[in-house]
Amino acid sequence: MRLRQIEVFYAIYSAGSISKAGELLGVSQPAISKVLRHTEDTLGYQLFERTAKGLVPTREATDLFEGAARVFNEVNRFRARAAGTKLGTDKPLRVALAPSIGLSAGPRAVANFAQKFKDMSIEIETFHFDEAVNALRTEQTDIAIAYQPYPREGMRIIPITTAKFVCVTPRGHWLNKPGQITARDLAGESVIYLNVDAPLGHLLSSHLENVSDLQQSRRIVVNTYYIAKMLVASGAGIAIVDEYAARGPSSGDVDIYEFAENIGLSVGAIVRENYNISVSERAFLDALTLELRRISG
Repeated sequence: MRLRQIEVFYAIYSAGSISKAGELLGVSQPAISKVLRHTEDTLGYQLFERTAKGLVPTREATDLFEGAARVFNEVNRFRARAAGTKLGTDKPLRVALAPSIGLSAGPRAVANFAQKFKDMSIEIETFHFDEAVNALRTEQTDIAIAYQPYPREGMRIIPITTAKFVCVTPRGHWLNKPGQITARDLAGESVIYLNVDAPLGHLLSSHLENVSDLQQSRRIVVNTYYIAKMLVASGAGIAIVDEYAARGPSSGDVDIYEFAENIGLSVGAIVRENYNISVSERAFLDALTLELRRISG
């Protein structure tokens, strides 16, 4: 028996009639009858007896049904797996996000993605850069979203978008400042920095070191820009942070100024070198990109 014949036989046996089998398979009654006749001719015996009450399975049909059910179930599983592989829904979406992205653009991007891929499991974590790379190496995650990603052995970068630094101050700290400030405006201020071991912290510190005569009253060093922002909101100082951290939750507690210094800032996805992005993973990256751009305006 061919696969189509098994499928038709299973449908007739399960539904109890040719018309209902046709409805299950989405084909016409004459087409079902034709396949059944051809199957019985090929086998050399009847599978169903035609009675006044409808079709009655023969003993031979009953003997065959269990095997047909196993084949039919395996075919359905194969079809579901094939469809899932195309959409990437046969395995969970596993993404590691930089903390400020995870707390700003991340939630809405995940929500929008989940609306489209309703049957897909999602695993989201937040990691700093080195932690994210280690998670990729140990296959704890499949994609890591990072600032200033740079090539590591066995990894490749997928560019996503660009971002910029902004200055955050306690509400009302500067009453007469224009909407844009320069590095020299930081002179005499208590400045909160990101640790130089982080890519953004290193990038900003390297730039500010080149500004002569820049003296701050105090330096506070943190590991996460969201901590820096909360310290700013508490009056501990001012900070230069990425725009996603600044414009995320609780942005009403601080004032945000454009930072005039020309510092290039990139956002990208890191994946293992030979890792192929699935359709669903690409859809998530697209959703995240849209949300990041919405925040940056």
